[in-house]
Amino acid sequence: MSGTGSLFSLQGYIRSADVQPDGKIGKLRWLGNVPEATLELSTNSTDKTDSFSGKRLQLGRLDTGTTAALNLTLDYWSSANLALGFQATVADIAAATVTGEVFPTGLVAGDQVRLDHPFASALVLTDSATTPATVPAANYGLVGHSQSVVELKNIGTFQQPFKAAYSYEGVENTVLFSAPGKVQFLQFDGINTETGDAVILELWRARFAPVQSLGLINQEYGNLALSAAILFDSARASDPVLGGFGRLLQKKAA
Repeated sequence: MSGTGSLFSLQGYIRSADVQPDGKIGKLRWLGNVPEATLELSTNSTDKTDSFSGKRLQLGRLDTGTTAALNLTLDYWSSANLALGFQATVADIAAATVTGEVFPTGLVAGDQVRLDHPFASALVLTDSATTPATVPAANYGLVGHSQSVVELKNIGTFQQPFKAAYSYEGVENTVLFSAPGKVQFLQFDGINTETGDAVILELWRARFAPVQSLGLINQEYGNLALSAAILFDSARASDPVLGGFGRLLQKKAA
């Protein structure tokens, strides 16, 4: 790179990692295709003007705070990316079977009932007679994409409430707002496509805000627009090589 610098156009990988309780950086994870990423830096300040010249001239500026944020647009739908956007934890629910799941009463033909578990199969309904009767499979069916909604087609003379028995597949369970305040390390592993030089940005402590808008019905490709506040890391701040917020690394010119 010349002494006057160069033009630049950046692309690269953005990775995240959990920050461990001891402050160390955990396993890195690539966030997938990120068409937009913007680092915003700002310093809040208070100005002081004189009260004697009649011109209110500026005497000083006091910095009152420094903030940093990283705004990202994620193209990839994954449980880990959704966990960032929903401030969520993700845990598996194992496949299993259900017996005797009770439906609401007063159902009529055409009503729909949600099962406690999605991705159901081998569904069998029985009624609540003293000697329970099995409802013919033609009287009901699973509808929709999630295999979690039962539509009653024919109630007949069966005694309600109906009871369901079925199997369901394992799922990834993402619980919204179950991990507020979780701190992440973020790394931009980039390249200046004008020069071919590598550019690395490391941000020690990032806290993601909840996704403000998620399109649930898309006419084109959807995305996740996320914003993370970059927090001050007092442990690294004492090291001039690391700094309190992060650092930018480039190869030194030969």
